[in-house]
Amino acid sequence: MTVTARLLDGASRLGVALSDEQAARLARYAELIARWNARIRVVGPSDVATIVDEHVVDALGFARVVARAAAPAWYDIGAGAGLPGLVLATLFPETRFVLVEPVSKKSAFMHHAATTLGLDNVEILTTRVEQLPDGGPTAALSRATFAPDEWFLRASALVGQGGLVVVALGQLDAPTLRSSAEVVDDYTLPFGGAQRTNLLLRVGEPG
Repeated sequence: MTVTARLLDGASRLGVALSDEQAARLARYAELIARWNARIRVVGPSDVATIVDEHVVDALGFARVVARAAAPAWYDIGAGAGLPGLVLATLFPETRFVLVEPVSKKSAFMHHAATTLGLDNVEILTTRVEQLPDGGPTAALSRATFAPDEWFLRASALVGQGGLVVVALGQLDAPTLRSSAEVVDDYTLPFGGAQRTNLLLRVGEPG
């Protein structure tokens, strides 16, 4: 199975609509990660197949909750190599994604990848979440940068009253925020079978 076909298969199993063009672009993205990893480590696994299975398809899991939220712009905090921000920017070209990453080599990779993939709906900031200026997106997500409860507190301060926060839970995370969520999206990753939950919460809602 080609990388593009595997991405289409993974997206289909997650219930995420992915065009052939988008799949080809994400395959190119996985290849870029592998190439950079050979020189500068930007993610853990270095071969394309593992990057697709454990990172790119995992990032696709955010697509359903982002589509439900329908926010015009999102922060991706601790974006690393662009996961999930660059993947989501590929799927949602009309939505702006602000990718925040304090490690300069990872930010450099994201700049290169966004340019190579032709993504013009991406802004990359090499800074920490505490140093972000006011007036940014009022929706935020993060892929395993902080523990869930800590992430919700940090993100709430960032997006403000009425803002939207996606909290990603692994199978071992305590679901303390589940009862407050507007959307609870439970799913199983297609390659490996790990359990995931994405919660969409609105800041200021009682819960």
